[in-house]
Amino acid sequence: MCRLCGSPLILIMIIAITSMISGNCKDIFQNVKVAIRRHNEIESRRLADMRARQQLQLARRNDHDRLYDFDSTICKTVGDRVLCGYNKNVGKYEAVIDDTTVTLPGGCRIRKGRVECGYERQPLTNPIPPVLDETNENKNITK
Repeated sequence: MCRLCGSPLILIMIIAITSMISGNCKDIFQNVKVAIRRHNEIESRRLADMRARQQLQLARRNDHDRLYDFDSTICKTVGDRVLCGYNKNVGKYEAVIDDTTVTLPGGCRIRKGRVECGYERQPLTNPIPPVLDETNENKNITK
């Protein structure tokens, strides 16, 4: 062995270095295990929070979806309104028969149980034909 290493001092140094490396490797391995464990805990919490948020959003979406059955091909007239897309309300709907109108500030009013904003006057049910202007008719005549 002395021929391979040259001197016994070099052999002792090699053995000491390998034992130090193996000890350091154990410490490094432990540190890596701890780091992986911490990472997994953080990732698990993040995934649990994400799943909880997704389930909450799904629950909200399901509550909204259960309110009505939507079909865009169906249109019907209810009172003075044309409603399209609503096949039926889920559950019982109590129709508002009260025809009183309550005027609110800001150009809004409550009419038949609904809040309407943006109307200065009631919407027209019949279209108004355009007014013919005599001066415009004379300009369009070609000679």
